[in-house]
Amino acid sequence: MRLWSFLALAACAGGVPPVDVVDPETGDTGTTRTFDRPESASIVVELTAPWVDGGPSTFMGAFFLTQPPPVANLAQCVGAVDPVCIEQWPEAPGKPVSVLPGNPKVAAGLATLNAGRVVEVGPWTANRIDNGGQLFYFLQQDSLVSPPLGAQLNVRVDGSDAWPPSNWPEAIQSPTPMVVLSHDPAVETPLYDSDPIQLRWLPGDVGEVHLITSTPQGIQLEQLVDDGAHDVDLTKMGLDEGSRIDLRLGRWSRSELDVAGRSVDVSIQGNQRIRGVWNVIGPRDDLTDDLSDTCAEAEAADPLGPGFYEGNFTGFANDLNPGTAGCTDFAAVAADAILPFEVLPEQELVATYTLLQNNASVYLVTDCNDVLSCVAGADESSGINAAGTERLAWRNDGVEPQRVYLVLDGFDTVTHGFRLEVDLTTLGGDALVNDCADAIAQGPAESGLYDGTLIDHINLIPTYKTCGSIDQLGGEGMIEIFLESGRRLTATAETPGGTPVLHLLSNCSIADSCFASAVKQLEYSNSSPFDQTFYLVLDSGTGIGEYTLQIEID
Repeated sequence: MRLWSFLALAACAGGVPPVDVVDPETGDTGTTRTFDRPESASIVVELTAPWVDGGPSTFMGAFFLTQPPPVANLAQCVGAVDPVCIEQWPEAPGKPVSVLPGNPKVAAGLATLNAGRVVEVGPWTANRIDNGGQLFYFLQQDSLVSPPLGAQLNVRVDGSDAWPPSNWPEAIQSPTPMVVLSHDPAVETPLYDSDPIQLRWLPGDVGEVHLITSTPQGIQLEQLVDDGAHDVDLTKMGLDEGSRIDLRLGRWSRSELDVAGRSVDVSIQGNQRIRGVWNVIGPRDDLTDDLSDTCAEAEAADPLGPGFYEGNFTGFANDLNPGTAGCTDFAAVAADAILPFEVLPEQELVATYTLLQNNASVYLVTDCNDVLSCVAGADESSGINAAGTERLAWRNDGVEPQRVYLVLDGFDTVTHGFRLEVDLTTLGGDALVNDCADAIAQGPAESGLYDGTLIDHINLIPTYKTCGSIDQLGGEGMIEIFLESGRRLTATAETPGGTPVLHLLSNCSIADSCFASAVKQLEYSNSSPFDQTFYLVLDSGTGIGEYTLQIEID
C-alpha cells in the first residue's frame, strides 16, 4: 500500500539573507534565517495519510505574530501531526542538522495580529477563530482534494487594519508527490539492529528530497539525493528493544517571495510517514556457504529453520522462473538461490526477503523442478532497479509435514547481497466469536497467530461513536484481551477481501465503550497501575471473509 500526505507551509517576515551556522556540540552544519522586522506569519496546510475511515484528513493552521518567533522557521512548529521545529536547513545532501521537538501551541503566549477573515492556500481556506483572545486560523476536514501534480498554488490573505491584504497568484509550484516503495505507511514496520533501514522511492522532477528521522536519541533533518534509494543506519545508536522510530520522507519545493518589502519563505511538502519498532536480534546468520544453486542441491540439503539471515548468491545460475502468468505475475530471470523448509500441519511459513540493490522476487514451490507447483509468491516493487522488500506467507492445511522450497530470485540481475527473515508459526485457529457472551466464556487470548472466517458473522456493532463514528457494514469478530500493567498489545490483521479495522472496547456489549481504533494494525500500552481486561474487535466492513490475526502481548 502506498499512501501519501501533502504539507504546504509559508513563513513570512521581513528578513536578512540566510547565514551558515554550526552546532557547537554536534558539528552539524546548516543555514538559518534571522528576522529584522517585528511581524511574521506562519501558514500550514497538511493532507495526512488516511485515517481509519479510509480518507485523508486535511489540516490547515495559521497565525500572525507581533514579535519574532523563538526559532527561525516557525511554520515547522505548527504541523498538525507530531510537529518539529527546524532551526537550520541542511545546506547539501550528506550534512544533517539537529532538530528540536515542536510544540503546536508555541504561539499561545504571543500576541497575534488580525490578518482578516480568511487565509487561503491553493484550494484550502481557513477561517479566523478567536481562541481566548488569540486569533488563529484553523481548518480540519476529511477530504480527497489534492493539488494536481505540478500545480501552481496561490497564497492569499484578505487583509485587515493590522495586516495588509496579500495575494501571490500561482507563486508556488507543488513538488512531485513522494511515492515510497520500500515500506507501507499504514502499518508499523519491524526494524532490526543488524540492518540499516533501506528506504526506496520513485525519483521525481520537482523538489528536493528531505528526511526527518526521529528516535529516542533525538531528531535530525537531512537532504537526500533524489535517486530513489537511501539507507538510514541506526545500528550504532544503542536503541532499546521496542523503541519507536518515526521517519518522514518527503519531497519539498521551496521558494522565496519579495512582496512590498516583506520576505516570504514558502515550502510545499509531499511527505510519507514511516513508523517502526526497534528489535534487538543480534547478528544475522550468513547463508552464503549453505545456499543451493540447483534443485538437486536443494533436494539433498537439510531443511532450514526460522531465523534472521543474510547472504550473497552473485554468480549463481538462473534455474527457475515463475513467468508472467505465474504466482508472482512477473518473470524473474536473475540468478536464484533455493532453500528447503519443512512446514508442519497447521503451521504458517512467513518469509520476508530483501535484495539490497536489485528488484527482488520470491516464491515457494512444493516441487523444486516445477514452477507450476508454486503455492505463494511476492513481487510487488516495480522497475528493473527498484530494490525493496517482498513478503510471502503460506499455511500447511494438510495432515502431514510438507517439504517446500523457497526460491530467492530477482527481476533482471542480482549484484549484491540479500536479507531474509523466516517465521514458522503454528496457527491458533478461528478464535474470533460474534457474541459478547461467547467472548467472555472463551477467556483471554494468548499471543499467537489466528486465522478463520467472518463470513457468517452478523453486524452487531454498526458504529463506534467514541472512536470517531467509524461505520462498518459487515459482521465483526471479537476476542477477550487481558493486559497486565506495563505491558503492550500489538494486533495486526490481514484480510484478502478488504481493509480490516480493529477496535478496543472496555465492554464488549457497549459500542460506545470503544477507546481505540486503527486500520490493519493497532497498538495499546497499559500505562495504568492496574491490570486490564477489554475486548479486541475485528470489523469486517464489506467484502471480508477470511482473516489472519497476529496478537502480540509483551
